Amino acid sequence: MATYASLDTVRSGVSLLAGLLRETDAQSMKPNGKISHKEVQSFIDAYGDGAELDRAMHAVRKYAAERLGGDARRAPNPKQVNSALGVGMRQIARAGSRGNLSEAAFEKLAPTWQKIVDFALRYEGYSVADLTQPSE
Repeated sequence: MATYASLDTVRSGVSLLAGLLRETDAQSMKPNGKISHKEVQSFIDAYGDGAELDRAMHAVRKYAAERLGGDARRAPNPKQVNSALGVGMRQIARAGSRGNLSEAAFEKLAPTWQKIVDFALRYEGYSVADLTQPSE
């Protein structure tokens, strides 16, 4: 079932996810400017919620990696993550205004962006610092 959110909420969620992915590399044992699956999993092990945050982090990293060359195992850097998210948002916005997103493009974008929307709704108003505080 589709979940809907305002554009501002989605933008806020995208910004928060990009910040969390930057923090993922910064907190890794060997910060190298790349965001690997292993680093995302370590971050989730420390700060994950077992739900929206975990799914969105994995989906966005994979989406950005695939945009680099079709291989989900590649490790994008934060700039590539931001670029992939920006391109996806523009593609959806253009298609919405013209009503012509191809079925193949929709099928590729829909699962990732549904996870982003779910995350954005759940964590609206949160900051990176809020989500990276050690749990008690």
